[in-house]
Amino acid sequence: MTCALTLSGQIVVGGPNGCGCGDVLSQKIQGLGFACSSAIYQAISGTDCAVAIATAGAAGDVFQELPGTDAVGAVQLLLLKSSGTVVLRIGADEAELLGSGGTFPTLFAGGETFAFSVDGTAVAVTFTSGAQTAQQVINQINAAAALAGLTFMPAFLQSNGQVGLRGQATGAAGVVDITTANATVGFASAAALAAGAGVDLTVSGVTLMQFPANDAPERILVSGTAQIEVLAAGLAA
Repeated sequence: MTCALTLSGQIVVGGPNGCGCGDVLSQKIQGLGFACSSAIYQAISGTDCAVAIATAGAAGDVFQELPGTDAVGAVQLLLLKSSGTVVLRIGADEAELLGSGGTFPTLFAGGETFAFSVDGTAVAVTFTSGAQTAQQVINQINAAAALAGLTFMPAFLQSNGQVGLRGQATGAAGVVDITTANATVGFASAAALAAGAGVDLTVSGVTLMQFPANDAPERILVSGTAQIEVLAAGLAA
């Protein structure tokens, strides 16, 4: 199912009370609309009314999912009305590092080491002889991550049976960095590094954005304290 969206209206600058371009009586009218009468999208969703957001710290410190975008898999058009200044993180994604060439069973005798940092937290693992399968390796990595203070499990099983590592932070704060390599579990180089994604944009008031279909962001986050209204259109989730 596809949905049509029509954009129409005017921006009027100036008039009898001044504020025009040139003399005080000048007026400029800019029409709003698409190249054609309407645009067709696979999915359109939004907030039915204003939604209150209040993230911790200053705008840009902590992010949450942008309300009203759940049904849209890739956002091609975004309308945001905000009562205050907020920060949008466009194309947000966590850092993810995929291991390759791991050997399972590992034949570990116990005492083998592996270390990495995720989103700024260092994690060091000393494997036991029970870390033979990829899933057992993952379990021991995640146990070490919990001891390091992480509240999420960074290690996961890839579809090809190899071990993967991912963070939770997006943007520049998201980093997975190998500090002690272990080729047996699929991370042969201490130079391996993965970074999070996302471009931050500070906006206030009314914001209307269009993104190209072949590069539409799949995830948009928001940070700040405001009442916001959202309309998103694009590909179906």
